Amino acid sequence: MTGDSISALEKYRELNATIFRLYAADRQHEALALLDEPLPGLEPWRAELAHLRACLHGSVGEHQEALEALAAAHAAGSWWDPRILVEDDDLAGLTEFEGFGALVESSRARWEHANESLDRSGDRLALPAAPPRGLVVALHGAEEDADDAMAAWRPATSRGFAVLAVRSSQRTSPNYRTWPDATRAAAEIADAHRSLGEGLRHLPVVAAGFSAGGRVALRWALTGDPQQVAGVIAVAPAVSADDLPRPGVDGALLPALLVVGEDDDLADDVGEVASKLAPDGFTLDVVPGVGHCFPDDFPERLAAALDAV
Repeated sequence: MTGDSISALEKYRELNATIFRLYAADRQHEALALLDEPLPGLEPWRAELAHLRACLHGSVGEHQEALEALAAAHAAGSWWDPRILVEDDDLAGLTEFEGFGALVESSRARWEHANESLDRSGDRLALPAAPPRGLVVALHGAEEDADDAMAAWRPATSRGFAVLAVRSSQRTSPNYRTWPDATRAAAEIADAHRSLGEGLRHLPVVAAGFSAGGRVALRWALTGDPQQVAGVIAVAPAVSADDLPRPGVDGALLPALLVVGEDDDLADDVGEVASKLAPDGFTLDVVPGVGHCFPDDFPERLAAALDAV
């Protein structure tokens, strides 16, 4: 695939992944050099790229440069959840610099305004060819959106399920969406479900999600909040056994499936979660040779799980 044939989003994600690999290898200045190159088409990710630049500078003690990167992006309209500015170890050295506190508070105001509404305009719905027998509610991972969730979970339509991919309205920067607030996540799901037609609202629901969305789907299934579901499929859920709520729903969940790649950094945590939930009928599918992503054969694994419903 050539650089001309991939989308701006794919270019951003490739650059982001490269930056993180270089950062992990203590090659910050190589990463900064990549950010110094012309980045046509990536203007929508100005805030996210500026935060990366600031963290790279801050991690090697270049605090003034880190502040300048954030200030320049902020002057152009960028904003960030104040927690990722004041709680990030890479940016800890900025607290003593004049202007940082004002930048944090100005960013806070923009962030609060951007997160005021439960915006449903980014949700996606796919229907099977015949009247659906169930509804998969799919929740995306961090820095993804409903289009990503739909791409992964749409194969459920071949098994007679409608798929509602819910886009989180919780943002830490203009294009970084995730699910940090469990109460708000439940409200988002309920709001998205209410937006469906009456015929779809009464279908049995399978909660589904990847990574941060997998965590939300699993907690939803265990608590029945905002509603009780028939089953749950969580792929690489970003949750530890200690953070799990106690199951508080009536009846068994079917399916009750956790999927994780053998090479995923979360594999041990997901394994512990599966062990804790085994008495409640949960099964664990560990996929060899897969990291923190959907396995290539996920459509087949999804079909098998849904056929049991």
